[in-house]
Amino acid sequence: MKEKGNEKIDLDVIISQRFFDPNDPYVIGPDGKSKMFKKITEFLTGKVYGIRIAITNSSESEHEVAVISEIPQGSIPVQSLEYSKSTTVNLQPLNTEIVEFNFYFPTVGEFTCYPASITKNGFLVGNAAAIGKLKVVSEQTEKPMNTIQDILAVGSKDDIL
Repeated sequence: MKEKGNEKIDLDVIISQRFFDPNDPYVIGPDGKSKMFKKITEFLTGKVYGIRIAITNSSESEHEVAVISEIPQGSIPVQSLEYSKSTTVNLQPLNTEIVEFNFYFPTVGEFTCYPASITKNGFLVGNAAAIGKLKVVSEQTEKPMNTIQDILAVGSKDDIL
């Protein structure tokens, strides 16, 4: 392992990282057709969550890259014993590859998570957007009511009616 400087390769490759609830991941968009991940503003202890990393190659060339990712500080991996991981991905031209893994938080608190990054031949290609503090609670304080499932799960009788 060697420390690298600020050298960066400029490829037409984009990376994004999203947290999601594997049991209830989507909300329907304003057009009534498109799905998007529900925004998670706080995490519950003992509940399994996922991270989806999408790597998009918008160039006409194939690229073999390493995707470096980790679960949030203070969390425990699910279905894997890895807290951090480097995955080799072969990106075809004009294509997107997905990397997913699950975790849970055993205790409440505020934690950080290093954003996923892409490297090629040991040089940085790019990082996902910075992730702020992750708030972990034992009981939900914010009650999103974007879908009928949300209203039935956390709404009052008046909300449901």
